[in-house]
Amino acid sequence: MESQLNSSMFALFLVFGIAGGIFLALVLGLAFWMLLRHAQKGRELLHAERMKALEVGQPLGFTEHEKLQEEQAHNTFWIAFWVGAGVPIAAVWAAAYSIVQGNLRELAVTLVVWISVAVISVASTICATLLMVKARRVPPQNEKNSSRIAAGPS
Repeated sequence: MESQLNSSMFALFLVFGIAGGIFLALVLGLAFWMLLRHAQKGRELLHAERMKALEVGQPLGFTEHEKLQEEQAHNTFWIAFWVGAGVPIAAVWAAAYSIVQGNLRELAVTLVVWISVAVISVASTICATLLMVKARRVPPQNEKNSSRIAAGPS
């Protein structure tokens, strides 16, 4: 009786595992398809923008200011990523490692450790979000010079 129960439980887990795997594959396939479609639409819009620029006689290349702006946005993204994702991961790893290696059994100490991890994780995620929001607003090339002139010499 017990072997039939174990074999039926195994079969049930196997069916749910296969169904879960198929569902995960479908979701990932859908996400990949959406990503490819988004990239295609971006290329189409860039092509249309460049064709319009050719029609009105504007140069196709990016200006030096736009290149620097793109590089700054790229660097800011990676800084924000490591602050927003790397710091919480490192905090969770350090807390788990110290609890396991220290063989902590006291509830109060464990609570303090995990509450500290939660505070650090939330703070780093908020800081990363603010960094990305602030970095998205890059003033035009002329605005930087005009704000210095308006403020006067320092």
